[in-house]
Amino acid sequence: MNTYLSTYILQLITAVFRAKLLAAVEHVSALAASEIEIFKFVTDKLAGIEIIHLFIVDLLGRTTATAKIFEQINKEDFKRTRVVTMFSKFIAGAILISMNVLFAYYSVLFGFIQGIIWQRQYVFFINETLEVVWMHFCVPSIVVSAEMRNVIILIEAMID
Repeated sequence: MNTYLSTYILQLITAVFRAKLLAAVEHVSALAASEIEIFKFVTDKLAGIEIIHLFIVDLLGRTTATAKIFEQINKEDFKRTRVVTMFSKFIAGAILISMNVLFAYYSVLFGFIQGIIWQRQYVFFINETLEVVWMHFCVPSIVVSAEMRNVIILIEAMID
């Protein structure tokens, strides 16, 4: 009688364990399927980082408090970025180029309607605007970056 009861208990424990294991495998399988879809669009470096992250979460025990804390810290420290496919970039570039061509054509037609005096004033305005941008933004940023390089070289020389 005792062996019959122990056999029954063993079968019951095995059935419970099998059900939990099957549920865990199904959960991980669904998670892996979603991650594989993401890996199709990312570089090898990003995929490797994500695989290492998933591996660490698996080692910590996916549903344990330690794994949840790791996930939370990881979300705070490493912000995820959206991956933009090459097709989307191509479409956006084509839209921008076509809009630029359209607006340039519109400006030429508008200038043709306004006359020569307006065209000269427009060219003068564009020239002045570009000069202001160049003198007040581009040149100072170039000088600052060159000065920063000199400061870095000086600091490194002082450290050595």
